[in-house]
Amino acid sequence: MNRPELDKQRITDIRRRATGDFRREMRFRAVKLWLLYLALTVLCAFVYARWQLQTDPQQWLLYAIVCLLFLQSLMSVGLWLWLLPRVLLLLKEMKLLRIDIDRDSLEAGSGASDSLVDVLQPSGFPGRKVMLAVVCVVAVVSVQAALRFPPPPPPPAGEIQNFITLGDSESAESVSEIKVPWSGMFPTSEITTYCDAERLAVQEGPEGLIYPGKITDDKGRELPVETHLVNDGKSYQFTVHLPEQILPGQIFTLRERLTLARFAKKEGDAWKVRMRANWGAPEARYTFVYKMPKDASIVDGRPNQECRDDTARYALYKAVRRDGTPFEFSFAYKVK
Repeated sequence: MNRPELDKQRITDIRRRATGDFRREMRFRAVKLWLLYLALTVLCAFVYARWQLQTDPQQWLLYAIVCLLFLQSLMSVGLWLWLLPRVLLLLKEMKLLRIDIDRDSLEAGSGASDSLVDVLQPSGFPGRKVMLAVVCVVAVVSVQAALRFPPPPPPPAGEIQNFITLGDSESAESVSEIKVPWSGMFPTSEITTYCDAERLAVQEGPEGLIYPGKITDDKGRELPVETHLVNDGKSYQFTVHLPEQILPGQIFTLRERLTLARFAKKEGDAWKVRMRANWGAPEARYTFVYKMPKDASIVDGRPNQECRDDTARYALYKAVRRDGTPFEFSFAYKVK
């Protein structure tokens, strides 16, 4: 029985097409790897430059971790680019990757050699030295760009100063000055604050609740305040209307005089004061000064500083809070 003859030309064409498709796919993957390597180089250099500019310990640590992650990715991609041609060469030498194309079909135009290493480094593709030089240039340019165009500075720290006069009763008089940056994302002409309802004696007028104090801006202009009872009657919400809009990050100033009808609580023979302040600023410096009668003594809660003169005794509490963390403290004093 006669066997049909093989169509050598057809086999050669099939091999030529298969080899061409394989080479195009490998070149495309090599280009993608080099582009990924360049992108990682830019990002790593940019993060490294920003890391050198950080002064906050938390930001410094965050940028250091991100920089190490990018370095690890760079090493992984670089190792893959270095290993891939050598692995293909090893497979060829071990006869695990074979493309049997006779020399006649190669001379007829099927392609160059049967080495797959040439696929990743064809004659028209830049060599490793050229690509290494490009990577170095990109890294230097990225570092210089990051240093020349540093990130915008963080908003300035807020200043909250509160002077409270205490006596031998539960009431207190509060005078405060608030200078904090607006932490919202959009311009606003309203500032909202809250206070425990049990501390205030709010009266109701013909147009609603009356704010039991006075708020002015840095120019001394009195600002209108809307008062609402919220949180199931547990808190008062005060909406302060500013004369002009403020932008995100812009500092606004409020000066407040407020009568706190039930500020201190009687516990035994001492008066207990609890304070919780939070203006939501990225960084806020709180200073609370309490003026007490001359013969008063603090029996619980140690202040940062304490002094007295001929007319009164003073206690100072101060702290710095970041990322909207509230400033909380308490103390008890006794009046002889």
